Amino acid sequence: MGLDGDKWASLGVVTIQEAAEGHVVEVIQDAYACARHAKRITLMPKDLLLAQRIRCERSRPWNSGPTAVDAALERRIREGQRV
Repeated sequence: MGLDGDKWASLGVVTIQEAAEGHVVEVIQDAYACARHAKRITLMPKDLLLAQRIRCERSRPWNSGPTAVDAALERRIREGQRV
């Protein structure tokens, strides 16, 4: 690879890390907005799920449909149970 290739590789890793951190920050901000809307201070897993759903993101993009765990979580959220 050489020195020039190593430099480009390290810049690529830094760029990917910055993009990933920025994405995570945005999702957590959206999740906190969901928690505030529910008149809560504490962030809960269901807030993260809702933020991802609102953003049209999937945690498993290679999967064509929801899993049994997804269905159970959605049912519990609908019924107002703790997740």
